[in-house]
Amino acid sequence: MRKRNWSVKKGTCYHLDMVFFVSFFLGILWANLLQENSRNRFFMLNEYYLQQFKYAKIDYNDLLLYVLENRLPIWILVLLLSFTAAGILTQVFFVGYYGVSFGFLCVIAITNFGWKGFLYMGGFLLPHYLFYLPCYLMFLKVFYRKKEGISVEQKTLMLQIGMMILLLVIGILVESYVNPPMLLKMLKIF
Repeated sequence: MRKRNWSVKKGTCYHLDMVFFVSFFLGILWANLLQENSRNRFFMLNEYYLQQFKYAKIDYNDLLLYVLENRLPIWILVLLLSFTAAGILTQVFFVGYYGVSFGFLCVIAITNFGWKGFLYMGGFLLPHYLFYLPCYLMFLKVFYRKKEGISVEQKTLMLQIGMMILLLVIGILVESYVNPPMLLKMLKIF
């Protein structure tokens, strides 16, 4: 069996995929260890919440502000901490947090709705994560090149930063203005 190298200087990216899958499993385990009534209180993916959402009047501008208040601080904090001595630990915690959250969400969705739970998860996570994920992966590429001391042309770096900002802005706009109507249509079908 090949020994894993966790060193940045050797060109690895700390195997964040393993961090994600281990934390995903921990999220599944955590959700399964909770009692059923605690699971429903802990997350909004239950029958009561979805029925309320189905008939709610959504103010998309307020939703945009809410998404900005909740997404931007996290992204800015990860960005700022990533280029400090705690940068790698920041990446591990960020990926681990999303892994635990996703594992927990999977269990809640499946236990509450069965196969429909996968569709509801898709409604909650898509299409905005189709923009957030490439943004984060592009950031990781820049981050690890910087940590490894690989020089990048200023023009290329600025182009990558511009693409990351564009993907983040599009993701926030899609989460605010596209996801709610899609989720409402999905709820009316099921």
